[in-house]
Amino acid sequence: MNAKPILFSTPMVHACMREIDPKTQTRRVIKFKNHVDGETLPDRVVLGNDGIYRFYLPGAEAPMWRMKARYQPGDILWVRETFFQSYEIRRNSDLEPEKWCYEEYWYVVTESDPRDEIIPKLGTHWETRPAIYMPRAAARLFLRVTDVRAERLQDISDADAHAEGMESPSYPIIQFKDLWNSINEKRDDGAYVWDANPWVWVYTFERIEKPADWKI
Repeated sequence: MNAKPILFSTPMVHACMREIDPKTQTRRVIKFKNHVDGETLPDRVVLGNDGIYRFYLPGAEAPMWRMKARYQPGDILWVRETFFQSYEIRRNSDLEPEKWCYEEYWYVVTESDPRDEIIPKLGTHWETRPAIYMPRAAARLFLRVTDVRAERLQDISDADAHAEGMESPSYPIIQFKDLWNSINEKRDDGAYVWDANPWVWVYTFERIEKPADWKI
């Protein structure tokens, strides 16, 4: 099993966990090595039999970049998300069972029962931990990659926007655009906002149960 971590915001975690019309796609920016902001972006891409994507500048016969997507079909992704951890457990790693609490759900996960203790309100013994620091042992959401492709951000369709977790019945692309900009407007001086139309990896996935052979 090829298991890899992936970051999701709390709203997108909840979108993945919906019973009806769950989120089944995510887009991640493709960064081209040595590309300077304002320079021409590739205008086409070709996927080779070796799984390598070849990106061509306008009019070029040879590819400028050769890249492979980080996640491949069949990979199992364990989702990193904002979580809470008790001070006691952080101070004493020998405490058992390990306990974790997730944003907006307010329940503790233990080895015996995933919802054996409801926490209506976080007290002084709990602290927020950024998703990037979430250990593999705390993962509760698992995804299997089913498809990968490279495209420009604005090529997204209404169906794809719904697959991204957008719930607007009439304007899902506009809703996705607003979400995308809220996440990316401060990254690299706005190099990846909607209007810049960056290249992105499009990952399609399905939610799965925690693998039986999962090892921490």
